[in-house]
Parts: sequence; C-alpha cells; structure tokens
Amino acid sequence: MKVFEGTDRHVSLWPLEAHWQTIRDEYEWVAGRAREWHEQGLHNGRWHTIGLYQFGKWLPESDACPVTTRCLKDIPGLFLAGFSLLHPGCKIHPHKGYSEEVLRSHLGIICPQPSWIEVAGERHHWQAGQVIVFDDTQLHSACNEADQTRVVLIADFFK
Repeated sequence: MKVFEGTDRHVSLWPLEAHWQTIRDEYEWVAGRAREWHEQGLHNGRWHTIGLYQFGKWLPESDACPVTTRCLKDIPGLFLAGFSLLHPGCKIHPHKGYSEEVLRSHLGIICPQPSWIEVAGERHHWQAGQVIVFDDTQLHSACNEADQTRVVLIADFFK
C-alpha cells in the first residue's frame, strides 16, 4: 500500500488489495450504471462514478458487489465509497477536498498508463491491486492520458 506523506498506514485497507481482482469483477457487473461526477466545473466531462456508500447508507449498486461491500464494511469510520472512472482524455482540475476529518483511499482496479494523480506536488501513477491513501484537502488533480478508462475504488474514512 502506498501512502502519501503525512498519513498513516491503515490495516483495514489491506483486504481491498487482497481481493482486488474480485472487486474488479464486481465493478464489471455495475459498470453500466456510471454517472457523470456532479461537480461539472471540476472536470472536463469525462469523469464518472458509481456510488456504493454515502451519508450512512448503502446504495443499490452495493448489492451487486458483495465482496467489495464486505471489505468496505470492515473499514472503521467509512464515510463514502464508490468506483471512480476517468475516461480517456479526462482531466480533473486542481482542487481541494472539503473535510479535514477524512482521508481518501484509491484502490487501483483498471490502471492504464499514463494515468496519474498529483497531490501536493507529488505525482503518482495508479497500479492495479494497490491502495494509496492521501489527504484530499491538499491541492490535487488527476488525468487519464491513456486510451482506456482508468477505474479505482474510492473509500473515504474518518481519520
């Protein structure tokens, strides 16, 4: 698990890495349910998501992802979870998250290259099966320069 500087290792995220191939297979079951990320000024229209958990509730798509859901339920303080899709040519503009109370994790699911995230000036290229954790209140941006969609499982959790 790669952890950006300033965050701790979180043992509860290791099951995501251990089951990443099954999580990828479950993503395939719900891939057609993706919707454009609602903050349209934040990206160029090529960012889509599939929500699994938010506001203390499991969303209908979680029913099609039992292993993913089980792994997410084991994360203490889970705040938000879902699949994030950056279609080819997607650019997420530099921005900061809203809450200093949570950390964000990304589990690489489908990670064509070059696709990357940059947090506080440090660039990272996602890798399938690997989790990264970062403080999204730091300035960050992302881009998929590949010709295939990049998919990660996002899980936000309280610090």
